[in-house]
Amino acid sequence: MKLNLVIFLSFLIILSCGDANLQEENKPQIKDSIYYKPVKPSIIYSESDSVWIIFREKLLTKNIDSLSMLIKFPLKIKGTLDSYPIHYVNQNEFTDFINVFLKEFILSSSGKAITNYEDLKMMNKPKYLFNEPESFRINQFFFVKESNQWKLEQIYSDVLNGK
Repeated sequence: MKLNLVIFLSFLIILSCGDANLQEENKPQIKDSIYYKPVKPSIIYSESDSVWIIFREKLLTKNIDSLSMLIKFPLKIKGTLDSYPIHYVNQNEFTDFINVFLKEFILSSSGKAITNYEDLKMMNKPKYLFNEPESFRINQFFFVKESNQWKLEQIYSDVLNGK
């Protein structure tokens, strides 16, 4: 009987020591009471980010046919001042307009005169002036969502006002 008790207790001691070693192996090593586990950042694009990335790429490469599918024609062109008239560009006029628009000089955030094309090239991450569920604006570009599709509806530019 004593032998059975000794064997049973020995078994429990060995079993409990074995679990402790397994638990110690799975625990993170704590140094200076701080445990830091680096996490890789994941990039999460919103729907408007994705639209902008595609639009910007097509605009920079002047892929007019693909770009036209992302535009609500007639495209509204509004001057930078409220007193300027609103113009409309149809699909046939779009190529000529966009070529002039990309060469238009604007003031960068640093106060330097650059072209719209240069501004687009530098803008890797969109700078939203506002971002709503059904519309958003990045710099001169105003997009709307209609029938579950995003389209460029308006550009703020003075090229058609002779400025």
